[in-house]
Amino acid sequence: MPRQHVHETEPLKVILVEDDPFFLEGICQLFPWAKWGFEVVGKAVNGQIGGELCEQLVPDIVITDITMPVQDGLELTQMIRSRFPQIKVVLLTSHANFSFAQQALQLRVDDYLLKNDLKLEEKLYEALDQKRREIVAERSEQGVKQELLGFVHENLDWVQSRFYLQLLGGHGDASNVWEQASKKRLAIQRGAIAYMEVECYFETIEVDLDGNSPVLRLKERMREMDRHVDVFERSPGRFGIIYNADSRIHADISMAQMQLTAGKLLTFLRVEMKVEACAYIAGILPSLEALSKGGAVCDRLRLLAFYEKKGEILNAYHIGENVPFRSEARKQMEQELEAAVSGMETPDKVMQALAVHMRSQRFNPEELRSWAAQWIKKKAEDAGVPQLKLEKQAAAASKLEELTDCLSQTLTLIQQPSQSALRWEIKTALTYTHECYHEQLSSSMVADYVGLSPSQFTREFKKAMRENYTDYLLRYRVEKAKELILTGNVKVYEIAEKVGISHTGHFSKIFQRYTGQTPKDFKNGKR
Repeated sequence: MPRQHVHETEPLKVILVEDDPFFLEGICQLFPWAKWGFEVVGKAVNGQIGGELCEQLVPDIVITDITMPVQDGLELTQMIRSRFPQIKVVLLTSHANFSFAQQALQLRVDDYLLKNDLKLEEKLYEALDQKRREIVAERSEQGVKQELLGFVHENLDWVQSRFYLQLLGGHGDASNVWEQASKKRLAIQRGAIAYMEVECYFETIEVDLDGNSPVLRLKERMREMDRHVDVFERSPGRFGIIYNADSRIHADISMAQMQLTAGKLLTFLRVEMKVEACAYIAGILPSLEALSKGGAVCDRLRLLAFYEKKGEILNAYHIGENVPFRSEARKQMEQELEAAVSGMETPDKVMQALAVHMRSQRFNPEELRSWAAQWIKKKAEDAGVPQLKLEKQAAAASKLEELTDCLSQTLTLIQQPSQSALRWEIKTALTYTHECYHEQLSSSMVADYVGLSPSQFTREFKKAMRENYTDYLLRYRVEKAKELILTGNVKVYEIAEKVGISHTGHFSKIFQRYTGQTPKDFKNGKR
């Protein structure tokens, strides 16, 4: 018998996947999971359902059979390796088959055990205990790495970035900031400067495998091109670039030279960092104290970039006025969209005409994004197909094409019920989900409730709703969580339980995935 003792730390989460119901219940009941320091958080009868549980629960370990209907254990393992590489996988099977073992090795399975082994309990405990030690070590190593990255960022970039951000905010006379920069021996230029910005078309650039932040990587590249330059992050994905125009090298710096440098930088971002970006050139400024004026020029160019192609370089000569998006224009565009909703015009024809109109008028992009997000929210909810993802994408659209694509997708979605009415089973599934979202739901449970097989329900739900059931359920739970957060009287762990997600940490990750914010930031009004 293996050693059995109570673990004081939080138990590791286990999902069991086995098509033999008697063996599945037996392994659940006969093995002392709690004493071993584990908790069985989910059970599945095939790999497809097991994969859905992994999406919802993100376990630490999955123990799965190999031969199962619908989807086998090796296919499930392949999905886990691509989506959740941190999850440990233990194959528990009746087959001592060389081909299976070879495939398991190729998929980097963590352990391969036989059901008919007389020492199964002992070997399973040893395998799980080894996985526990590996998980604890990996989490510890990750924590140290994150602390180190935080230390590097705070001590090397924070003071200088804050200094530039204060100047961008118009606080050029903040003498204490200059004093702080001097103490830290930061290479701050006091003479004339040339200023430009680069904005990447996403929220953040991830730290690379060597632990280098995007600012460090851009600095290295820029200093390879020119040592008289500094780079800082103005906001996520948006970088300020400062040249010392007082140096002899840059005494005669021109807009053409800045255009050339911007082109090289955009090529670097596209080729080496796989990121599309746009550059805004403010030009020559008399000193850093005037940085706020350069920032204002870049802000105006940023609005213009909404109507330009990705990879464009804009400078002060491009500045014009954006037309306010007034109520008359909104009403006209909404009438055009309604024509597509009613079927009087095709969505493609309407969207092509609206795109030409918006580009010719150059409405204020911020007002346009806000209106589009509100229109999508209202129309999708009226049609009973809330689309949180499209609403969020429209609000954050960096290009006109992205915004019109969100509107076009919404038109297709809200037309769907009228063109081919939703099956009774799908309508029932939606009603059941809205009433029972706070309970432990899965695609297979809802399929059983409406009288469809799991595979048929998965296919019909995706066809009708344009997303799988798990995504729909999680989005709905996040919307309900937002409502609870705004009441201001419920704690995060209570909200998680109320919307059917028992683990607080998992709830926070799901919330941030669908909103781009932590529950705390959302509660504090950073929206």
